[in-house]
Amino acid sequence: MLYGEISKEWGNCQNLTALYLSGNGITGRIPSELGKLKILRELDLRSNYLVGEIPNELFNLSSLIRLEVRNNILTGGLSSEVGMLINLQHLDLSTNNFTGPIPEQLGDCSSLLSLNLSRNSFNESIPFQVGSLDSLQIMLDLSRNELTGEIPPALSKLKKLEILNLSHNKLSGSIPSSFDQMLSLTTVDVSYNELSGPVPNIKAFQDAPFDALKNNIGLCGNISRGLEPCCGWKKRGQA
Repeated sequence: MLYGEISKEWGNCQNLTALYLSGNGITGRIPSELGKLKILRELDLRSNYLVGEIPNELFNLSSLIRLEVRNNILTGGLSSEVGMLINLQHLDLSTNNFTGPIPEQLGDCSSLLSLNLSRNSFNESIPFQVGSLDSLQIMLDLSRNELTGEIPPALSKLKKLEILNLSHNKLSGSIPSSFDQMLSLTTVDVSYNELSGPVPNIKAFQDAPFDALKNNIGLCGNISRGLEPCCGWKKRGQA
């Protein structure tokens, strides 16, 4: 178990390609000097006690393919400069205290396979640019934030996505009908929102347990999933 703060001297290790410091008792801030590690590919700082913001200098690490800071006490917003990480494949900022909107520039991270922003306080709407992440395959987890507005239809362009979790937000409106095209989905969770209307007619939604759909204001669909039938939904929506 390591304690204390991350030394600024790590920035002088110019040949470093990976830095794993997860699961320790490390405190303090992430030093901006890590932004000098031009060939760094993996930075894993999960499960420590780090505070403050992610230094903007880290977003200059064009070789980075993995950035994981899950389960810390990090604060502030996610900088729009995150879009400079065009080779990033795994981004996990979950279980921190991040606030503010999800930057639309996140859609420029075109190599992402997995994106986890859950258990923070991100707010405003989901930027439609997230739908540009057509490499996204493993996971898109935006759960347990304070996101509002409707689910962008552009998310249906994530044809390779397997796991989608939008639960425990304040999302409203209906689930876009274009989600019927997301045939790679295996697991979905849209519970604890303010959604209404039909559940998409694909296996991931039709086979989803009731717990993955519950606590919305009016989702309808397969009665065996504990939902109301949709026979009168269009009429009610037009009224």
